[in-house]
Amino acid sequence: MARDDMARDDGCLRGLTECYRTLGVTIPSQTRCERNVAGALLGVTLAYLNTTVAWAAPPLTLDQAVEQALARAPELRAATLARAEAEARLAQTQTAAWPRAMAEASYTPHWPINAIRLPQTPGGPTLTPRPVDDVHRYQLSLSVTERLVDLSRGGREAAAREGVRQSEAAGELAAARLAYGVRVAFCGTLFAREVARIAGDALTQARREAQRAELRLTAGAGTQVGLAQARGRVAELEAELRRAEVQQLRQRRVLANLLGVTTLPPLSGRLELLAGAEPAGGAGPASPALSPEGTPAVRQLRAAQRSAVHAARSQARTFVPILSLAASAGLRYPRALALEFGPVLEGAAVLSWEAFDSGLRRARVREGEAQALRFGAQAEATARELERELIEVEARAASAAADLVSARETLRQNELYLRVARAAVEAGTGTELDVHQAQLALDRTRIAIQRALLEAALAEAQRLLVWGRTRPPVADEAGGER
Repeated sequence: MARDDMARDDGCLRGLTECYRTLGVTIPSQTRCERNVAGALLGVTLAYLNTTVAWAAPPLTLDQAVEQALARAPELRAATLARAEAEARLAQTQTAAWPRAMAEASYTPHWPINAIRLPQTPGGPTLTPRPVDDVHRYQLSLSVTERLVDLSRGGREAAAREGVRQSEAAGELAAARLAYGVRVAFCGTLFAREVARIAGDALTQARREAQRAELRLTAGAGTQVGLAQARGRVAELEAELRRAEVQQLRQRRVLANLLGVTTLPPLSGRLELLAGAEPAGGAGPASPALSPEGTPAVRQLRAAQRSAVHAARSQARTFVPILSLAASAGLRYPRALALEFGPVLEGAAVLSWEAFDSGLRRARVREGEAQALRFGAQAEATARELERELIEVEARAASAAADLVSARETLRQNELYLRVARAAVEAGTGTELDVHQAQLALDRTRIAIQRALLEAALAEAQRLLVWGRTRPPVADEAGGER
């Protein structure tokens, strides 16, 4: 037993020594106590490494974030349930075309009972009829009914089918809005991260510049103005870095809420890639595939319009009589004027007609027609609103592209200006003020580039929202989009 413990301790020691030798640390433990301590340290180290590996999550891309949000969003679950409700209503209307069967058992006590009374003939025989009824009545029956002619049934079914299409469009619209929120938060996080990186790099350089300015002032080669300018740049960059960190934290929390998680993994992606996607609306409103009439918002209203039209027609056709057929078979006591329990067969043809309803039918028809006109007007207004939003999106994207070109050109000029200003200071013909101004302009230009990229990415996200898409369309081999 002791040998096994010593062998286990030696194995732990060798494992720990090898682990720490990889890290550049040696453990010269020789005693039994030191071996136990080494084993404990090895266990803690391996547990820490395993936990670190378990916590290390792969970076999250924008497409993965959108898919995860769509899979976990409660509003999309609600939209799915709403579609299930609409499909159930459609199934209910479709059952009207099929026969209905009903089984029934009843017991009915009643009094007085039916009896046959024969008139008495003077001088004739006295006739006593047999009983034909009883206080107790029993019945077992199976009846089948079928509406053979009902012209309002087709309108109800068509209205329910349009209700399913309406719920489908509503679900697509909810998914597009959720994807838009994810894209905005994701791009905002990338922007804040880039700004924090730019501000952090510039802050490190600014602090070195401030230290050199302080040393030059101490040596008598600098001025108080140069030192104040260097410290002012440090303060400005510190504030910019803090704002970027706060903004990044806020956007990450919003994104985690949209994804339905508590801990958000690192994000993978760059604004250049998100802003450089081919516009989804490049074909323009004239394209049938990208017409506003094909967007979920308009399709939802058009489906509601058609549903109201079908409902109004169904109400108008209720004026036509309804022809129904019925048949039943069962056992009954008493039966056929006899106190016996036996079979009974019945059949019927029923013609029902609601000839006068005090104007209720006509009022319902007018209500449905008014609803159809209202939904049609709303669909047209929504289509025009989407066209105006597309105009704004195109203008936003064009403005962001122009700002990006201008910012990149300004960056090149500011880098040149900074080199010239530093060379002038070294030659004794320039001032620290020129260098300071060039550095501030360079910092602002780098952030302006990221802001232009953010605007371009947000314009693309807004374009997808207008079209009701969760992701950009993919061109197929035939040159179309899907």
